[in-house]
Amino acid sequence: MRGQLSIEMFIAMSLALLFFGWLANFVNAASSSQASSSILAQEKAVASTLARLANTACVTNMSIQILLPCISTGSQTIPAYFINATNQTIRVAAAGLNSSQAAAGAACQLSGGFEAQCSGGNAGQACVWNYDATIRISAGACP
Repeated sequence: MRGQLSIEMFIAMSLALLFFGWLANFVNAASSSQASSSILAQEKAVASTLARLANTACVTNMSIQILLPCISTGSQTIPAYFINATNQTIRVAAAGLNSSQAAAGAACQLSGGFEAQCSGGNAGQACVWNYDATIRISAGACP
């Protein structure tokens, strides 16, 4: 009887340790995925804003200047992110992170790309402008 009780206790304790180990791993994974989903949502917001501006520039044949936001996770600000516009897609990806990049489509042909550096609460100016039926996206003031 005593041997059976000690085996049952060993099995119960082993299962409890496995459960708590799994629970700790689950909580850790959930908190890290929450931060990466926040970054992805911010990347998506920048990409969709630039796509809307590209569509507006395409239709109105105007140059549009915008002040880009910084991407942050909690109290940490991502120092830079990359903007790449090719064909009819704008891609935004945070620098130095292994997160997936966000993309948004535009109606017109796109060209351009740059690295937006975050300082002073924003990531600098970007210009969306029409040049020879191609919408260009570049850093800085509009030409």
